[in-house]
Amino acid sequence: MTLPTIQTLIFGTVHFEAPDVGVWQMGVQQIREALRRQPFEPFSICLADGRSLAVPHPEMVAVGKRRVIVVEADDSWSVIEPLLIVSLDYNGKHRPRTNRRKRGRA
Repeated sequence: MTLPTIQTLIFGTVHFEAPDVGVWQMGVQQIREALRRQPFEPFSICLADGRSLAVPHPEMVAVGKRRVIVVEADDSWSVIEPLLIVSLDYNGKHRPRTNRRKRGRA
């Protein structure tokens, strides 16, 4: 993605190019990984505007190349721009850590 320079902004016409699919890969990839986790662990998608969308079951989400669709329990749905995804919240639960040493042992 090329960004306009200050000179272009002041003196010329600005042409924005659509970013490559790679820009969306991180948010979309994280959601795909969360949906494929075995056993599935419910999570919420936290957005930049402060909203949080619950994902109680993997079938409640459709992931495309550039969009994510979340269906709510009341059959309402939201189309999400992956760039607006701030984090995935696993409902306040800490995921179990692996390879932990037991306390009291050296």
